[in-house]
Amino acid sequence: MNTSKIRGPRTKRLVMITPSDSHFSKEEELFARQNFNYFDIEGTSEIDMEELPSLLRRMGLSMEKARLDKYYRMFFGPNLETLEQTISWDRFLILFSMIMRNQLPIFRLKLVNPNREVDYISYAQRALDDAISIFTELDINETGVLGYAELNDIFNCLGLNDPYKDNFKTFLDKQFEKSNKRLDEKVDFDEFVDFYNNLLDLIY
Repeated sequence: MNTSKIRGPRTKRLVMITPSDSHFSKEEELFARQNFNYFDIEGTSEIDMEELPSLLRRMGLSMEKARLDKYYRMFFGPNLETLEQTISWDRFLILFSMIMRNQLPIFRLKLVNPNREVDYISYAQRALDDAISIFTELDINETGVLGYAELNDIFNCLGLNDPYKDNFKTFLDKQFEKSNKRLDEKVDFDEFVDFYNNLLDLIY
């Protein structure tokens, strides 16, 4: 991806951070419906829960089981042993909306229309606000800093690939070490942006 027009250390790649728009576009909803219908062979507007991971993979949302389970718990509740055997189209659309809110804006665009030209500058202009929103949402106590566990939660829910395949533990350990921080120390906003950009450097 060409980010040569994006200026400043904070916005180096924040063009790719979670989008402000939480609602679906018509394209996204149509994309979801077409893929749901692929599994809804009988036209009942329901599919088996066992088919859900396959549906998400077909849509380009391949996730490790641990990350998918996080979404399941957020949506269905903590006890995954009592899941219903089917999921309706309406319920799936809500789940899909929740997952898409945690995806990168460029990913959202390319997922639905791989050939679309992307206006990177327009995303760069709102990227810093998006980053502040994410940081603020996690900073429940309004201290201006985040701890290791909070950072781990956000990286697990952003829809990014974990380069070390251990729920971002190794990545965060390396980032804390690189920043000369103990694991029990806090990270401010600028450091959070650096962590995020370093992750994108690893996976893109």
